[in-house]
Amino acid sequence: MTYLNWLSARTDGASLRDIAARAGVTQSTLSRQISGASTLDAGLVIKVARAYGLNVLEALVASGFVTEEEAGAPGVASALERATDTELAREILRRAEESERMREPVSTLADGPEGEVIEADERFSSTSRALPELGYVAGTDDSEEELDRE
Repeated sequence: MTYLNWLSARTDGASLRDIAARAGVTQSTLSRQISGASTLDAGLVIKVARAYGLNVLEALVASGFVTEEEAGAPGVASALERATDTELAREILRRAEESERMREPVSTLADGPEGEVIEADERFSSTSRALPELGYVAGTDDSEEELDRE
């Protein structure tokens, strides 16, 4: 993932103009640095992260200034274990919305540990998969009514 993709995902697709204004930098400076026309400055990455309340170390990792190991970032498995159900659900929703904008199936956007694509299996492609613990059955017309009763 490039820094621009990382930034776009965390700013809900804000324009470079909006990002620059919020970070207190000129749009031309931000644009040149993100496009690669000039060298990306760590100070700019930090300003943008702070302006959006983002984790500065994550921003520096995303921009390539430090590695995950240098930042002391936990591995994926550890991060997933620490994430709340709400955080996981929001990330899944963000990815689904991104794939919809890109008109690609979610499974083609999921990269494995070595960069290979992880294909969704039949458990995740069924439109009638029941989620009894939620009182919801995907693909049925009365699913909203079932949720309203709870």
